[in-house]
Amino acid sequence: MQENNPFLVMDENRNRIDIHPELRIIFDFLIQIESEVKEFLGYNKRLLALKKQCSEILDLVLKLNPPEDFKFTLSEHPETLADKFHFGRPIRCEFIVLFAHLETLRCLNTAYEKKTSDRNELKDASDKAMDKFLNEFCLCKNNQWVAKNSERARNICAKDLRELRNSLTHFFSVSKIGLSPLSKDEIAAMNKKIKLKIQFLSSDDLNEILYSAARLLLGKWSDDCKKHLSENDSNFLDRIRCVKDVVFQNGARFISDQDMNKIMGKIEKI
Repeated sequence: MQENNPFLVMDENRNRIDIHPELRIIFDFLIQIESEVKEFLGYNKRLLALKKQCSEILDLVLKLNPPEDFKFTLSEHPETLADKFHFGRPIRCEFIVLFAHLETLRCLNTAYEKKTSDRNELKDASDKAMDKFLNEFCLCKNNQWVAKNSERARNICAKDLRELRNSLTHFFSVSKIGLSPLSKDEIAAMNKKIKLKIQFLSSDDLNEILYSAARLLLGKWSDDCKKHLSENDSNFLDRIRCVKDVVFQNGARFISDQDMNKIMGKIEKI
């Protein structure tokens, strides 16, 4: 590989990727987003696990016989502890976060396809642009979720997802597709019972769709890179550098506590 030019190559099994250090910023950005989405969607399971553990500890404590001289006052009765872990899953919020992830992927794809990092050109919010991305990466037969849920996927089109996105992000509501906190098995049973007359989509479904879409996008870049390496085609270099510029110019910067302390120290000296 040409060390002086950026490269991005996935192996045939799509389980390993080699990247040039110049492109590291792109992958750090995408990995961080996926990590935060996973963390957000996992709150409910974590709280349920905490509730179970607290309930077990509570049962043990209530069965113990403390000595007579033991005195300890609690602000609340221990039995209320488990109740504090009741958590109403914010389905709409989960979908809004996921659609923000979708918009990020679409934006990077636009930068790559149009060979631009100009913010005005990247703000292509047209129905045609979004539908093209959804059909190419999210609802295509190579998307893992689509492959595993072909019967359900057949009843979801790009227009459905786009309208759901618009309705949620602009009106905090729903469109033709029903949102569901149900598990995958429960959704499958529901769709079978109503014979797919109403289509349900969970945030876990959409997360899996986007997870696969991101890897299909990387696969496309990898294929173009391999063409560049074999045919010395400069298109890949121009495109991928635009993606890097977009992330560098527009990606939010995280400030650590240590950095914040330095900043505040400098401000106090002014």
